[in-house]
Amino acid sequence: MKYKDYYKILGVARGVGDDEIKKNYRKLARKYHPDVSKEANAKEKFQEVSEAYETLRDKEKRAAYDRTCTASTSASCSSRWESSGAHSAARSGLSPAKTTKCR
Repeated sequence: MKYKDYYKILGVARGVGDDEIKKNYRKLARKYHPDVSKEANAKEKFQEVSEAYETLRDKEKRAAYDRTCTASTSASCSSRWESSGAHSAARSGLSPAKTTKCR
């Protein structure tokens, strides 16, 4: 699986506040919404933006993502994020802290 930099997808820097994340998400969601956008890949872009926002808007999910992907932007980061269980927990709405083991 290819690594996804959720900060880059939303066009924000790491450590940015919740308001900036929300602002950029709304702008991109409007731009790529399948009912509005005429771009061929609008649905995929909209889903990617939504996935990034769902992870970064929640403090626990964002912390789990940051812990797993802080220093690395390679595929190994993606595999750590997914193998930790945090990725599936983030997508399902569960708290990553309750689904991952302390290491």
